[in-house]
Amino acid sequence: MSELYEPITQECAACGALIDITDEEPLGLMHCPGCGVAMRVHRCFGNFEPVEVLGAGGMGAVYRAQDISLNRSVALKLLRREYSEHPEITKQFEHEAAVTALINHPNVVKVFSTGTDHGVFYIAMELVDKGSLDDLMTLQGKVGEAQVLEVGIQVAQGLRAAYRQGLIHRDIKPGNILFAQAHHAKMVDFGLAAPITDAGEVAGEVWGTPYYVAPEKLDRPPMEDFRSDIYSLGATLFHALAGRPPYEATDASMVALKHLKSQPVSLAAFAPEVSTRTAFVINKTLSKEPGDRQQSYDELIEQLEYARNELLTKVAVRSQKVRRASRVVVGDQGNQTALSVITVIMLLLLGVGGYFVYQNRERIFPKNELDSVGMTPGQQALQAKLKEKPRYEDARRLMVQSKSPEEAQKAAADFRKLEAEGKLVQPMLNWTTLHAGLASLIAGDLDGAKADFEKLAKREPISQDPVDLKMSEFFKTVATEMAKDDPPSVEIGTLFSRENYECIGPLIFALKSWEMGEFDNAIKLFGEFDRSRPEDPDTWVADYKTLAEAYPKNFENYREFNDMTKTLTNPEKIKDQLPKLEQTLAGLTLRGALAKKGKSTIRRLKQEVSDFEEAKAKEEADMFASDTDTLKEAEKAVIPLVAQYKFDEARASVEKVQVITDKGKAKKKDTVNKYEWLNSFKSTLTGDVGTAPYNGAVARKVGVPVTGSVTDTNDTGVVMKVGAATVTIPWNDVSIDSLIAIAQTYCKADLPADRLGDRLWLIGVFAAVEGKLPEATKYFGLAIAKKASYKVELKVFPEVPPPGA
Repeated sequence: MSELYEPITQECAACGALIDITDEEPLGLMHCPGCGVAMRVHRCFGNFEPVEVLGAGGMGAVYRAQDISLNRSVALKLLRREYSEHPEITKQFEHEAAVTALINHPNVVKVFSTGTDHGVFYIAMELVDKGSLDDLMTLQGKVGEAQVLEVGIQVAQGLRAAYRQGLIHRDIKPGNILFAQAHHAKMVDFGLAAPITDAGEVAGEVWGTPYYVAPEKLDRPPMEDFRSDIYSLGATLFHALAGRPPYEATDASMVALKHLKSQPVSLAAFAPEVSTRTAFVINKTLSKEPGDRQQSYDELIEQLEYARNELLTKVAVRSQKVRRASRVVVGDQGNQTALSVITVIMLLLLGVGGYFVYQNRERIFPKNELDSVGMTPGQQALQAKLKEKPRYEDARRLMVQSKSPEEAQKAAADFRKLEAEGKLVQPMLNWTTLHAGLASLIAGDLDGAKADFEKLAKREPISQDPVDLKMSEFFKTVATEMAKDDPPSVEIGTLFSRENYECIGPLIFALKSWEMGEFDNAIKLFGEFDRSRPEDPDTWVADYKTLAEAYPKNFENYREFNDMTKTLTNPEKIKDQLPKLEQTLAGLTLRGALAKKGKSTIRRLKQEVSDFEEAKAKEEADMFASDTDTLKEAEKAVIPLVAQYKFDEARASVEKVQVITDKGKAKKKDTVNKYEWLNSFKSTLTGDVGTAPYNGAVARKVGVPVTGSVTDTNDTGVVMKVGAATVTIPWNDVSIDSLIAIAQTYCKADLPADRLGDRLWLIGVFAAVEGKLPEATKYFGLAIAKKASYKVELKVFPEVPPPGA
């Protein structure tokens, strides 16, 4: 330790001795030189106290830390002491902090402050702990196209902000793209960033990762600008989409890299499922010559956004027929779990060391240290007194036996009431508060539980007795972790004893994980609790094992329901199976967040069906509108035939029209029926006058009426006997009223009702087509009075006022 600094000391919880921890690693395990008790190293760097190791490398480590002054979590990067004393290395660290601090953008990790504490250089940054694109690629192999485009847009926006500050990144790769939330990517590690004016001036060095480095950076000297970053981003996105980098080489020499990167690249060759538009954008970023790439970040962002919008539009169109089985997004439920798994894996790796220490604790720690966990005589007396507290025991029993959230919430309320009376002594007061939080967790009330544990975290130690201090530390550790907004790690559940009261810790963490939807973590923590074997005087903890066993069983029961939902990729099949799914879910006694997840799944499936049916209805409406337009055009085309009373030809012409929808086919049928009725009107009139001539005047549309006998009709017109002469009046010259009057004379009252109804209906149809709407209404009413079935046919003539209106 350097003599320039005052030593940093930590008090031994067992003997009170002050121990010099200046040269110890934060959170490392050390032993008191006086009594041999094991303890964790707790120290601050400026205002920042490390609480968890996030990662470590050759030059330093990154910790999750608490900013004591502002009460927030940060990422704390520490440079190892031997490097902190090296001016060139600290200068690079300072450079990283300075250039990153210049950028204020939602897609760039923020730098809060820097400093040196007792010879250790540190940088405090925004905490971004939902994994990296590299982690996601490792987990999934190939990342979904829509998600990759979203990441590309956000990273490009962050790089654009940096470029506007005069910076290029120089080391874009999947590991430097972090996720803050499901749909929020951030660039980190501007340690290699350089001002634009300095780019390419580091002679003899190639900055960046070979997989993603731009070809021009392999030259001597390197000739790079922001387009080199565009290349590296394109190579990163290529790797995410294809599951492999654009170039792979066993020989990483400069010559081999330059040869490889001189070859053209095609995303379609390795990811044929990717859309043409996306492949075009990515391939353009990977052009060998910078001048062939996008010439600005605005251009790149515009192209990426266009590709994403085109992709989403195509997906939306496809979903009108078959909904996608799943969505590949970091924020969808399945991929949020994926990110959580990444975090868990990282924490598990960090926990291996702690687990090894635990497994070998008897060799590492003296036997008397393990035995020191027992309670003092005073505490044993209090423990006995607890059992004499019927209200406390009643609340505990109600909590353990609760069958509903309401019963568990009642137990939490009973614990809080007991606590509020102010008559409890320690440690019973702490146990009551802890149980209030535990009962709230069982009830699914995370906010209520957090309030209880925040209260517990602020309590002073029970006493200065070493055993009491150990118990106080347990309460503090559990309460502090439970007061956080983040889910507990699996590792923390392994840090407690399995033989005494501490084994309740994994149960509490398991319930919090469960209620936060981290079911995999919860199952592991429930397993940790199940492996506990509490001994006297703490056997009461075993009372909770039956309660804890219900949760993993619950999850197994839920799998059947969940597996059923995974097979439903077709919205029509979803609709068919929804009643069965709801019945299955109702039959499962699900607890807390799992019940909410089940209901959420049902809501999601119902929404998928609703969206599908809405899209289908719109598609059918659009197609029916097209059918209607087609039929309108067909009716326009037969107007000359109708004018010549060639109704049979008009019907045949309309019959040839192709329509698609069922409604269109029904409308076509109605139109065909209309011309069929007109043809029947004409043929019936011909038959009537051929059997019994019509005597009287026939009005013409132009000219004077013709008086005589109508004896026949033909394709040309109406045939009349006028004296000794035979005259044919063209159809289109005979007045509509005369034709209606002639047809009316043959509607004899003595005809059977249905035949009379048919004749009256045909007159109405003729009147409607010829624009005589009042006459059409009159004859339709007379026809329906004789033959009621014609009432449904009125829909063919929406322009005619219905009879009686």
